Amino acid sequence: MPTQQLNTAGGRDWATSYHLYEVKPPCDSPDWLSPAEIYQCLRGTRTFIMGDSMIRPLLGRLIAYLRGAPQYLDHLYHQPGGYYAANGTNDVFVELEFLPSLHKAVRMEHPAYLAPQTPEDDWDPSRTMEFQFYWAAHFDRFNMTDHGILFPAISEHFGVLDGASMLIAGPMYHEGGNYDNYRARLLEFFKVLSERDKRIPNFVWIATVPKPVEPWDMYNERNRQMKLFVQTLNERSLAGVMSVPRRSFFVDADRMARPGPDVFGPVKPADGNHFQCNKHGPYPGMMGTDPAGMAPDNNCQDIFNLNVMQSVLKVMCNK
Repeated sequence: MPTQQLNTAGGRDWATSYHLYEVKPPCDSPDWLSPAEIYQCLRGTRTFIMGDSMIRPLLGRLIAYLRGAPQYLDHLYHQPGGYYAANGTNDVFVELEFLPSLHKAVRMEHPAYLAPQTPEDDWDPSRTMEFQFYWAAHFDRFNMTDHGILFPAISEHFGVLDGASMLIAGPMYHEGGNYDNYRARLLEFFKVLSERDKRIPNFVWIATVPKPVEPWDMYNERNRQMKLFVQTLNERSLAGVMSVPRRSFFVDADRMARPGPDVFGPVKPADGNHFQCNKHGPYPGMMGTDPAGMAPDNNCQDIFNLNVMQSVLKVMCNK
């Protein structure tokens, strides 16, 4: 079960710092939220997810679970991201395209804006659950010189500055050091939202799971720094600062990745780094026969990422 534990640092209690330790067996669990429970909890909300290929499958694996798929294959995409919406009856998932609701929001602000209208335009926002994934390295505009494409910064994407009910962020293996720049950019993003009278109610940081071939101490220091960052955000929120999230959470994903033999043994990555099976190219592109990125036993259940999302949602939904 997820636990909400007081964390002490420097002799002080941080009453709103949370550590989520949750391990489930690799099968259906009665402790997991059902797809219906997740929808009932999150309808009328929008969730941002920011990170790299270690964070992107949180969205894809959750969608597979909501659709009743026992296995999940991650498609590699960076920009503009992945988007999912469900209204209790139907759902839509797109990669590298914007959700219809975001086009609709732009049309409301800019009537001259032209975009195809789809049936999802008429979905009731109060009954719609939305998720949006963004590649967190692109807080600034990103130039893919090989393709001659200039991608917009995260804050320039449709609807991002309208805010969200929850922001889930996590590892950037592409960034060295202790994530100083990542923290600075997150603070800048929170500040920009506050200037538009928007505030993230719930910020969730997913701890880094060390790569097997790199020193554990390096990742331990990153996680220590990010835990202090979460604690600082909570302290500032309690002091009345509006330019930080209302509540911030730390998810000990590293502990989830190595629960020990008393549970069901270590969670096995599908490849050297990722816990999900992954293939290049977004759906519906051709898969190819290259086995790289596939689990050696072709087991693509990806219990790890589903468990991380379940842990977060159980706390968010007070379950």
